[in-house]
Order: sequence, then structure tokens, then C-alpha cells
Amino acid sequence: MAVTSVQRPRTLPKLPRTSYAPQIEVTVRSGNKYMVAKDLLCKFSSVFDVGMKEKSKLHLPDVSDNTFSLFYFWLHGQASRVRIGRERKGLKRQKSMKKVPGRIREVFGWKESEVEEVEEVGMGKDGWGNDGRTSPNVSSTPAWLRDLNIEITLPGSPFPIPFQQTTNNQTAKSAPNPFFSNTSFIDLAAFASDFHIPQLEQDVMTIIVELHNLDPKERNQHWKKEDIERVYRSLPSESPLLRFVLKEVVLQGGAGMLHDDAVCEELPKDFFVDVARMLLLRPRPLPITRNNSTNSTNSANKSDSSPVSIPDMSTTSNPKSELADPCNFHDHTSELEMKQCKHRQAKDGALYAGLLKACIESEIVFTERIKATWRDVDGHSRGLGKAIAGKSLGKDGRRMAVCVREEWI
Repeated sequence: MAVTSVQRPRTLPKLPRTSYAPQIEVTVRSGNKYMVAKDLLCKFSSVFDVGMKEKSKLHLPDVSDNTFSLFYFWLHGQASRVRIGRERKGLKRQKSMKKVPGRIREVFGWKESEVEEVEEVGMGKDGWGNDGRTSPNVSSTPAWLRDLNIEITLPGSPFPIPFQQTTNNQTAKSAPNPFFSNTSFIDLAAFASDFHIPQLEQDVMTIIVELHNLDPKERNQHWKKEDIERVYRSLPSESPLLRFVLKEVVLQGGAGMLHDDAVCEELPKDFFVDVARMLLLRPRPLPITRNNSTNSTNSANKSDSSPVSIPDMSTTSNPKSELADPCNFHDHTSELEMKQCKHRQAKDGALYAGLLKACIESEIVFTERIKATWRDVDGHSRGLGKAIAGKSLGKDGRRMAVCVREEWI
């Protein structure tokens, strides 16, 4: 029997290389699990960098599905940032362990004596290798927000409206945007604050400030009492978002809500203290008499008691203009770092647009869950469209909405 020989190919086909980067299994409050690259997770967070050195699993009982999924989206969206020049190592800022909330220390099993301080891993003065050039002339509305391709159907409107127009057209004036909520931004800012992720905190503030610039009179995206309560419950007193909300409420006339006794009963006491402090610090013209009696030639001015405005060094010359610049709510350490941040903002529109879309889509998902979950006492289907549009359904309706919202976000 003849045996035929089989010749092997001289060269084997090249197979694609598989990445074996260490993965971390993160479990959130709902029990859902996420697999995250360890290097990527630790690159932006000093808390994760210190806490995950010897661990491959992590349970975050206080973090919701929505918050971590948005963070997961943001984390992998860093690849869309435009790097200019040579990328440098991030600036490491020393931050005391006292700044890490106790519930976060419990997650990693830290004790006060074990870790004296952690390094704040920022993106540095030149986080993406920028060369320090000043920001180019950009229109009041950045291109990423001006060209955002999202259409929303408002109550009473038969046709979908581009997201940008929901802040300035006639339909939007008569009906609040049902799919816009500050909740996702508040929770993302709280997550960034708890786990020391300065770049995420800056990106969230950039989006919020630019949305404010779209609608400076707050016809649509005003901060409701539920938002204020959530801000004071979730964020530390030095949080940039808390400062922004406080300034926006006071400077844009939102303090009118303080005339409603029912609203005041539900707002945190610290909010009233901060509002009173800010109102007292605002520069006001004070009647001061100019005493020129020592100069006989100026005797005509003796009775001149015109008001003289005393400049207040604690505020800017135009407090409202401070709300229009995202860098006023970033943790910059120098003027150069601020200029570089403005230059990056003009380059990172893809990331901002993607994160804003993700937040709006998560709110749409929440809306559909509310409609599917809510039932009144008679067992009939009862959607919460009116509640989302700003109309009250009563305490029971609001309580059901809050329960479903807390489950999801």
C-alpha cells in the first residue's frame, strides 16, 4: 500500500494577538457585573489605583447600574480624545485619606492607619500632551453641542424636535423637556468625587455649563428641588457642581422657589445657609457720605451722598458671566493649565457629545420603565408622562416614581 506524504506549509498563518490585560470584575448595587481593564480603571482614579493592587473583584453597593454604565462608557471613550504633541504623565496631587468618604474606605477595607494619603491622579497640567496654546476663538455654542444629532418629542408636539431647539422654541417654552434630567450628571459627579476621578468631574462640569449656555434663562433645564436635595445629599461642600447649582439658583432668579413654604420644607438646611451667605457676599451699592469739608474749594461737594459701590473681592465683576465658563468650575492649579483645558475642550467634542447622548438615552430608558411599572390603586395602567412633564401626580405617584428611579439609577 503506497503511503503518500503530506507536506506541511513552511510558514504557519499569523494569528491575531490576544490581549491578556488583567480584568477586574465590578459588581454594582443591582448585582450586575462589569469586566473592566485594571490598567484603564486605575489610570484615572487614585482610589482604584491604591485599592485594587491586590484585588481582582470589587463590589460597589452604593453605585447604581446607570451611574457605572455611564462611567464605563466615559472610560472607554477616552480613546476619542485628540492628543496633541507628546503625551505626558499625569500630575499627581497629594490628597489626604480624610478626603476619601468612609463608605469608600469600607469598600476596599482600608483603615486610617494603613494608608496615610493617596495620590490624586489627574491628567496633569498637560493631560493630553497639549503645548499650552490658548483656546481658539469658539462661538458661544461649541460645535459638538450645536451639531448634536438627537431628536426629542415634547408633550403636545406631533413632531420630534432637535435637542438644541428644546431650549429656545415656542413648544419648549410651554412644555418642559421630558427626557432631560440632571440626575445622571449629579450621580456621575458624586461618583467622580468619591473615587477621585478629576477628569470625569471636569468633563461633567463642562457639559453642564455648556447646557446652561444653551439656555441661560433656565426655561427648561432649571434645578428642581429634587435636584438640589440630591446634590446636597451626594456631594461634598467643596464640589464644583454644588457651587454651580448654588450660583445658578441665586444669580438666575431661581431663588423664587424659596417663597414656596412646601418647597422650603423639603430643601436641605445647608442650602439656605449657602444661599444666605451668597446673597450677603454679592456686591451692593452702599450709601457713603463723601466728607470733603477739609477742602474749602470743594465746599459744594459737602452734601454729596451718592451711593458708592464697594467692590467685593469674593465675587467676580459680573457674577453671571462666571457661570458661562466651564473652567471656573474645574480644579485648575495655574493659568497655563486653564488655557490648556480650554484648548482641549475645542478638541474633545466627540467625547462630550457621546456622554451627553448616553445620559439622555438613559433617561429615556427610565421613562419607559416608569410607564411600564406604574399602576394606580385600581390596577389600571397609568403612565407618568404628566409627572415627568412637571405636573404633579400626588405623593403616592411621586413616591412610586422615586422608588423606580432609585432601583434603576
